[in-house]
Amino acid sequence: MTIGNIISLAWKYLRSHFRRYFFLLSILAFSFAVITSITTLTEGMSRNVFRAAENHYGGHVFAIGFDDGRDKIANAGEIIKTIDSSGFTYSKAVFRTMLNSRGVLHFAGSSVKQKYLFGIDWENEKSDFAELDFTDALPDFQSLENGILISSSVAEELQARVGDDLVLEVTPKDGPKNTGIFIVKGIIRDNSIFGYYKCFISLEKLNSLIGYAPGECSWIGFYFVNTEPAYQFDQAARIHSLLEKKFPMGPLVDDRDSLESEISGSDKYPGFHYSVVTLNSYISQVGDLLTAMKLISYFLYVMMIIIALASISVTYRLILHERAREIGTIRVMGMESMLTQGVLVIECLFLLFAALFAGFILALFFIWILSLFSYAWIPGFEIFLHKGRLTAAFTQNLMITNIAIMVITTLPAVWIPAARISRAKLPDILSGESHA
Repeated sequence: MTIGNIISLAWKYLRSHFRRYFFLLSILAFSFAVITSITTLTEGMSRNVFRAAENHYGGHVFAIGFDDGRDKIANAGEIIKTIDSSGFTYSKAVFRTMLNSRGVLHFAGSSVKQKYLFGIDWENEKSDFAELDFTDALPDFQSLENGILISSSVAEELQARVGDDLVLEVTPKDGPKNTGIFIVKGIIRDNSIFGYYKCFISLEKLNSLIGYAPGECSWIGFYFVNTEPAYQFDQAARIHSLLEKKFPMGPLVDDRDSLESEISGSDKYPGFHYSVVTLNSYISQVGDLLTAMKLISYFLYVMMIIIALASISVTYRLILHERAREIGTIRVMGMESMLTQGVLVIECLFLLFAALFAGFILALFFIWILSLFSYAWIPGFEIFLHKGRLTAAFTQNLMITNIAIMVITTLPAVWIPAARISRAKLPDILSGESHA
């Protein structure tokens, strides 16, 4: 008997016994749906945290000046030139100036202190800002000159709308206070820990307000296509090794404690120096929470696999017991035990592929239902959402892993009973006394 005949026979038997297999199909589909939902939602929440931090800080790896705390970069052009001349590649580099808790917005007699005031490199960053969730924005604005982007929480407190003029008061680290008038060009909906009390104006305008010269900034952010933390750390190490040949360098910072040590003024690196900082150092505390959530998801994952394995094993044994006389008849007609076993296993593989497809559709339905709920009642959960919704990330590696786990779980549960009944003595099978 050829392989084609075996496959054809397995398909014929599956169709004729589909009613028996329906419960097993349901178990497999539901298990795959739950596993897929858990893993893709966890991955989606991780990506949403990363996306929010990426926009908030403006990059994946940063070159920052420190001098008893964060200080300005006076020679940003030289840093870029040094990196570019080495042949080092990155997706793009952006320049940002930031004031931390030293900006206040005034409107119609109300004032709101800004935790973060960013001057952004608009030409390089406008495509990233176009992906944000705006509650309102001026139609087709292409320039941030004399404009400001504020968060929805700030807009609510000030009762400000798009098109209103706000007075921005800034207090530089060195020098007198200064003010400027800016038009609200967009209101960003972001209730995460990154979104409250922050605003964005153009880099040139903020530099002018705080006395920075053209070309100066607080940090340079580098973007990369590959967003894996391990890859970013490697790129940060390369940037650090390139810059230390020409500039005074501090540490390579990849965790929150090291970053806070630099910001507070580390005695280990006195005087002005540059440090290369990864995005992970800013979100490492959130990363700990994500790790805890992943551990919970892994526990649910394993529990679901155990339940599926037990259910498949028991259900399939019952199906084979009901089909014992049929299998014995096939054996009497001359089919070898190995071929009989092969037919039974191929039947289940057909069933498994159908269950994977049905489970994927069911997972999409589960995820869609979960995306409809509001999670505003969970404090701080907004950081795990995208535009206020729970989203999933269907990565290729993740889906291949899930499918492989289902195959590895199912095959032993069907192969062992199929092997037992196909090798049992014919009198026992035909009498119904053989057990799979």
